[in-house]
Amino acid sequence: MTSCKHYCCIYISDGIVEYIHRLDAQGAATQWPVNDKPVGLSVNAEHNLLVTCREARKIKEFTTDGHIVRTVCLPGDVIDPSHTVQVRSGQFIVCHSSHYAGDAVHRVCMISADGLHIVHSHGGQPGSDIGQYDVPRHLAVDNDEFVFVVDMNNR
Repeated sequence: MTSCKHYCCIYISDGIVEYIHRLDAQGAATQWPVNDKPVGLSVNAEHNLLVTCREARKIKEFTTDGHIVRTVCLPGDVIDPSHTVQVRSGQFIVCHSSHYAGDAVHRVCMISADGLHIVHSHGGQPGSDIGQYDVPRHLAVDNDEFVFVVDMNNR
């Protein structure tokens, strides 16, 4: 789930029916298909919704009324992505990891705006030492573009 101040609404992902549900401040509800299982949601600077699709390894960008803007395919070594945010440069910050999907790498990556290249990454083998993650699941970026990571198994 995420919210958008600009459009005064919240978005909820539904991985069972592969839909996004939108609820505005007046209580009006709409929904649209993602055609992939949505997991992480965020809103970018253009006030569009970014939907991270874990199994498809894609980021889908939608307008607030559900029209697809673009689909970004992630690089081959970004397996099991769970959340994406977009920074001012247009690049994406993506966290990915899963013991279950065969991903031995637990990290946070900066991906080029076209999705083709990993520009920078942090993390690697799972663990709890400095520079390691153990299932990074959610991201937040502040106004100075510092990245905060929810690292599930390291609490």
